[in-house]
Parts: sequence; structure tokens; C-alpha cells
Amino acid sequence: MSTDRKTHDPFEPLAKWSKSFLAILMESAGDRLPFVAKFLRRDAEKHRQLGIHEYAAGNLDLAVEEFEKALLRAPHDANLHCDLGQIYFESSKLQFAEEQFRKAINYDPNSGRALKSLALTLLTQNQLSESIYFYLRYLEQSPQDADALVNLGAAFHNQGNYEQALRYFDRAEKLEPNNALALQNRANTLYTLGKFDQAAAILRRTLEIEPHNYEVQRSLGMALEASGKEDETMAVYRSILDRDPDNALIHGEVSRLLQHTGRYDEAAEEGHRAVGIAERQNDRSSLETAYWNLGWIYYRLGDLEKSVTYSRKAIEVNPKLFPARFNLALALALGGHADEAATEYEEGTSFLSQARDLKYYAIDDLAEALKGKDLPAAEAILRTLRKRYDSLKREQSPLIATTPGSPA
Repeated sequence: MSTDRKTHDPFEPLAKWSKSFLAILMESAGDRLPFVAKFLRRDAEKHRQLGIHEYAAGNLDLAVEEFEKALLRAPHDANLHCDLGQIYFESSKLQFAEEQFRKAINYDPNSGRALKSLALTLLTQNQLSESIYFYLRYLEQSPQDADALVNLGAAFHNQGNYEQALRYFDRAEKLEPNNALALQNRANTLYTLGKFDQAAAILRRTLEIEPHNYEVQRSLGMALEASGKEDETMAVYRSILDRDPDNALIHGEVSRLLQHTGRYDEAAEEGHRAVGIAERQNDRSSLETAYWNLGWIYYRLGDLEKSVTYSRKAIEVNPKLFPARFNLALALALGGHADEAATEYEEGTSFLSQARDLKYYAIDDLAEALKGKDLPAAEAILRTLRKRYDSLKREQSPLIATTPGSPA
């Protein structure tokens, strides 16, 4: 269907007037003249049907035009505002969608469709408190809506209120025992709480419902690994690769897991597979991780030259990847290039958000590497890093009130 179709609009000659003024004018006429009101309702429905037709044909811009014409004739129609809001939502124009859903609620405060749609739009924009408020209002009317319960649980999870999130996931699961999303979200929340075995058990149940769900498989691998079940974790990752052999991310996970078990040669082989696939697919996220991982593997294998090479490649892809930059600095320091190492440590530190990352990714590794070695320049770098760590800790410590409280 052509997208340049023009429909006859009896109000077209008034286009120079503002839409809001026209709406007020027609609303006033409709209130006073019943035959005008009947005509406006009929004309609004005509444009609504045209909008639905364009929407079904995938012509979203034309659909928006038709719904706007309908709203010009029926500005207080909450359903029309919801229709237009849905189109904006599906077009990722979230602020426009939010505006329409708020108007719908203004004209019909009990519109379940508007309440649920606004809650979802706000959740998508990470406006968590308001999203929770509107989901709760909606669920007062529709307490059996499992999708809304799942999304409300997700909002509480993102807010850090994990116990409340679990309560809503449980409610959704009781309503729909095979709701894979409710199960997956509950497992992810349990994982966040450190309850890895419980999370793994629920993820296995989820895979019975959706056996080819890649995200669930990967989450199961993470839960099993966190539980120390490395053989089971490897089996999960291998099963993913059996179905998707060109998955660079999972090849990288296998490489990392092999590295943790000290199988560095095998880890390097998997790491190079991950690099090759990521390069072919132009997958920069997997590529930077694979390069970083290879840099560390070659450090563990004692090949400082290759460690430097792959660590540099990682930060070429992502200059802010500070763990790879610290890997590079470590290899340079042990290779006798203290000045370059100091520069890389300083650069990496500039990208930190938490003092603990400096200790974990830089200080601890350098301190371990210097045991039994006589490298004065590297020792000086370590002292500088420890001072920087102490300074960052002080900067990031919570402020303490010094004003004494009033007597009880």
C-alpha cells in the first residue's frame, strides 16, 4: 500500500490554526450542539479505523497522523490516547508514549489499559518509583495479571528491593506455573542474593519449559559456576555451543572457565576461537573480552610478549577497559618497562568507579607477581598504587554527621 495516500479531511483548511485551539473549538461545539457531537464521534471513529489499518500495514507515521486527527475530534477519548501511545511505544518514542498514557489516565483515572501501559513505559525508561506506583494501581483492578506481576517484580529488583521482587515473581508463578519469565526473573534475583543453588534449580525448571532459551542457559552456567560446580557449568556451555558453534561470547566463557581450572593451553585455544568469531561478526563486546582474557592467559603461561600484545588489542577496542589496561601494566612491569607500566596503571585508575577494583585488578596481582623477585621499579609502582587506593577509599567513604543530636 502506498504511504503517500492523502485522505480527505474536512478540517484541512483550518491547518493554520493550532491543534489545541481547534480541539477546544470543536469540543465546545460538540457540547452545545448534539448533531455536531454525533458527527465528531463518527468522524473520530473513521480516522481511528484508518489509523488501525495503517498500523496493521506497518505505516506507523501515517497511523500517528490518523490517530491525531481522531483525537482532534475526540480529545477526551482515553482509548484513543492509549492507541496513539502504543504506536509511540513501539516506535521507541517513549516520552511521547508516556505523554499519551498520562492524558488517558487524566481523562479516565480507572483505565486499566492506560495504567498498565504507563507503568511499562516508565519501567522501560528506568523510572522505577513511578512505575511501581502505577503497577500497584493497576493490580488493584487486575490482581490476576501475571505479566504485570512479573514487571512489578522486575521494577522492585532494579530498585534493589529483592525480597519484594521475589514476592511478586512468586505470585505470578502461582497464577501461571509455566511462566518462564517469572521463573527466570526469580532465579536472577536469587542469584543476586547469593542463593546460587536455588537459582540453578529454578533455571533448570525454566529450561524444561523453554529448552532452547539461550539467556536461561547462560544464567544457569553462571549460577553453577558461582556454586563451584565447574564440570556442570562446562557441560551447560558445551550444550550451547553444540547448537550455536559461532557464539563468541560462550567460547569466551569456556576459555575463562578453563583458565580458572589452570588449563591455560586449552583456554588459549578457546580464546582464539572467540576472537576469530567476534572479528568475523564485528562483535566488539565479545572481542574486547576475548582479547582481555587472552592477555591474562598468556601472562599465566609466562609469555609476557603475547600478554602485552593481546592486552593492547583489548584496550584498542575499548580504551576504558581498565582490567585489560592493568593486565598490560603488569606484563610491562615484570618485563622491565616500569615507566610504561606506571603510565598504564595511572590511565587505568582514571576509569575506576570503585576503590576495590584497583585492589582486585591491579594491586593484588602485582603484589603476588613480585613475591621473591627483585624489581625495585615495580616495587615503587606497587607503593604508589597502595597510596592511591588509600586515597580513593577515603574519597569514597560515606560522610559522617558531626553535629551532635538533641537530647532525648
